[in-house]
Amino acid sequence: MKGNSADLRCWSWCLILASIAGMPVAVIGAPFSVNDASDYAINHSPILASAKADADLENGVVEQVKAGLRPTVSATGTGNHQATEEFAYLGSIPVLNTQKDTLYAGLNGVLPIDISGEIHTAVSQAQFQAVAARCAVAAARNQVVATTRADYFEALRAEALLVSAQEDLSNAQQQVRDTQVQVDAGQMAKFQLERARTAVAAAQNDVLNSQQAADLALSLLRDVMGMNQTDALVLSDVDGPGVVSNPLPAPTSDGRPELLEAEAELEAADKGFKLAKNSMRPTFRFSGNAGYSPGGTSFGQGINTAEISASIVIPILDGGTTRAQTDQAAATRESARLSLIAVKQQVDFEVQQATIRLRSAAAREPVAQAALADAGDTYNLAKMRFVEGEGPQVEVTDAQGALSQAELDLINAHWDCIVARNAYLDAIGQFAYASPSDAARGRQP
Repeated sequence: MKGNSADLRCWSWCLILASIAGMPVAVIGAPFSVNDASDYAINHSPILASAKADADLENGVVEQVKAGLRPTVSATGTGNHQATEEFAYLGSIPVLNTQKDTLYAGLNGVLPIDISGEIHTAVSQAQFQAVAARCAVAAARNQVVATTRADYFEALRAEALLVSAQEDLSNAQQQVRDTQVQVDAGQMAKFQLERARTAVAAAQNDVLNSQQAADLALSLLRDVMGMNQTDALVLSDVDGPGVVSNPLPAPTSDGRPELLEAEAELEAADKGFKLAKNSMRPTFRFSGNAGYSPGGTSFGQGINTAEISASIVIPILDGGTTRAQTDQAAATRESARLSLIAVKQQVDFEVQQATIRLRSAAAREPVAQAALADAGDTYNLAKMRFVEGEGPQVEVTDAQGALSQAELDLINAHWDCIVARNAYLDAIGQFAYASPSDAARGRQP
């Protein structure tokens, strides 16, 4: 059986860090937990940042469209100077017709009255589009967290496989020493020693391959997290609460942000269709202005002016523009409806697939644990028989190979279960709203 796993794991990670930096590395500070990695990715992911920027843009559009319902006030001021003055004559009396300098200051105000409902419909459409953008942010967050967690677990799997390969190498080296004793005592042929040394060479090659896989897994995790490749990264174990023991939420697609986004897009498309139909309805508004001309008339008296007006526009013929826009909006609405159906089917499929894989992975782990226990007993018995000279070396070699395979099967079964659990939480959208730690525990936001 394997021993000193903690020491070997520490040593293997020192090798990983040293190979990345090209020199010995001293690990300082607490390791990154899976939730730490998720939080780091949330704060540094360009995908999530881009989705948030799009959501901010849609919120700005909502405020811009709402401005069409609010009154507007503007101030105007004009000044005019001309080189000559013009006179008119009343009989023989000259009268100043235009002054050299004229000034005017005024205020203008407009109050829109949305009798057609066009502006309110446009506001509602923009609001649904903003909701869809926020759902897109949640979807991006769910993706970023789930991907980070999956790569984190794969890095830990690679670490465990590296430790297993190192222990296999240690066992093979011990087998060489035991065989050497038997050969020196004349109890075994020398070719058996060469066979044991060949097994050591194969185990050394497995260690190198496992080391490379662990390095690549860490590099991929850094990339997903948005971390510099030269930064030291040490991972912590995930056997804490909420990773494999706590109950999971029910398998439902209701919380998937992609589904909520598609529903909001359909509502926005419906509002767009109504908006296109409303474009032929009458529009109405109040307007008013007030002004003052200090120079006044040609007689030099100042003038105050004020005006209030109401206007209504009734479209009669627009050359088919409204019909074309309505047809386009109807097509957009139908496309959004079909898209919602497709998203619903895809999400339901992903939830079902994740549920099946999780159930299967959970069932395989106990089987792998039992197989490892049996393989360990067989190996210990074969080794005991070999040391006492009662069993051949090939029996030990075969038992050791079976033990190594059983250990690999258990490692993969364990991490398959954790990865499947993470994929299940991803499928139901658990990472879209709750914090990473709450989502891992299956806690609803």
